[in-house]
Amino acid sequence: MSEKILSIENLNIDYQTSSGYFRAVNGVSLQIGQDEVFGIVGESGSGKSTLCNGFLRLLPGNSLVTADHMDFQGQEILKMKEREFRHIRWEQISYIPQSAMNTLNPILTIGQHFYETIEAHEGRKSREELHRRTTEALARVNLQPEIAHRYAHELSGGMKQRVCIAMATLLSPKLIVADEPTSALDVISQKSVLQILSAVRKNLKASMIMIGHDMALQAQISHRMGIMYAGYFVEIGSTEDIFHRPVHPYTQGLIRAIPSIRRRDDISALAACELSEKERLRLRTPRPLREVSAGHFVADYS
Repeated sequence: MSEKILSIENLNIDYQTSSGYFRAVNGVSLQIGQDEVFGIVGESGSGKSTLCNGFLRLLPGNSLVTADHMDFQGQEILKMKEREFRHIRWEQISYIPQSAMNTLNPILTIGQHFYETIEAHEGRKSREELHRRTTEALARVNLQPEIAHRYAHELSGGMKQRVCIAMATLLSPKLIVADEPTSALDVISQKSVLQILSAVRKNLKASMIMIGHDMALQAQISHRMGIMYAGYFVEIGSTEDIFHRPVHPYTQGLIRAIPSIRRRDDISALAACELSEKERLRLRTPRPLREVSAGHFVADYS
């Protein structure tokens, strides 16, 4: 791996409920290299979004985040005061949330979203500079300058998603966290948005954490991948290793679930390949990762 931009060791995230604490992320360690795309894949509820929202400090008040350390570019961010971390978040680590297109304020023009973002982090700017930087950001995602004068409801889903990508890269971050950035889009729009996101990331020479369910989509953009189940990583490796040499039964099940135009599978046959309820319950207990080959780590499943 290249020089690390983000290093997290033994991250635990608990939610306080009426019946006690529920652990959503359990003992996760994670390293992201410079200019690397790391994909996080797993079923709904496996802890993917909670993991990233945890180190971004975007979780609700009933959450408890602990870790041995969280290091971003040599800075220990776990112990930072919120006021300090606010300059890290969005300026150096940006975030594209789930259903990002629905996060746009309906009463503000697209341009006003950009103006507010710049001034919130950099102070007052001239109208000319705000307009120039907004136009440049929109151009990076193939949108015309007049989009700045429109409201969210006047844009298509794909255009709104591109606006969110432009906002996330507006301040030239070093790390982009993209939480299912192509969800709720048709396949044509998905391809377009993914190509634009990849091109913008490369232009910025930024690293990226790509969260999603779609294994095939992850294969197109990720350098390495982590497979999450029940709040912890069961397998981490290069994208090639994950797809061609999967070891953990859960990873193998995800690979088998990818639709193929060359193979017609009976639905009942696919269902038979799933882990049994007994196996799922057994695997819910976090297991330590061991290196099975260079850079390829697998949790014990025996």
